[in-house]
Amino acid sequence: MTGMKDGDKLSIYADSEIVAKNVTVCVSKASRRDGLLGKSGISLDEGILMVMPTGRGNSGWLSAIHMFFMRFAIAVIWIDQSHKVVHVANARPWGIYYPPVPAKYVLEVHPDLLKRFVVGDLLAWEKMPVVKS
Repeated sequence: MTGMKDGDKLSIYADSEIVAKNVTVCVSKASRRDGLLGKSGISLDEGILMVMPTGRGNSGWLSAIHMFFMRFAIAVIWIDQSHKVVHVANARPWGIYYPPVPAKYVLEVHPDLLKRFVVGDLLAWEKMPVVKS
């Protein structure tokens, strides 16, 4: 999916089964930096999908995340350009985490969902329609 922008809402699928239905896209440097900071927790169906800048080289460090000032653990799933899971981690507050290979996307979800993702899985996502009130 191209044309994603900050604040877009996605549903994430693994093996054609919905895994998270309220995932917020973070494209800008500021939105990626802020991520889940300031939240007191995360529900089972929510998360964020960070879109990493292109042309960042061949190091997993370039898609690293930090857990400084976080109040809760999360599952982190690194995904390559073809939407294949390349690494997963149970990230705890105050740690720094990175994949062994480059990743284009970083998905952060509730830690109970970690078991739903395996390296090699192909993920899909769809943009949710905007509901105007």
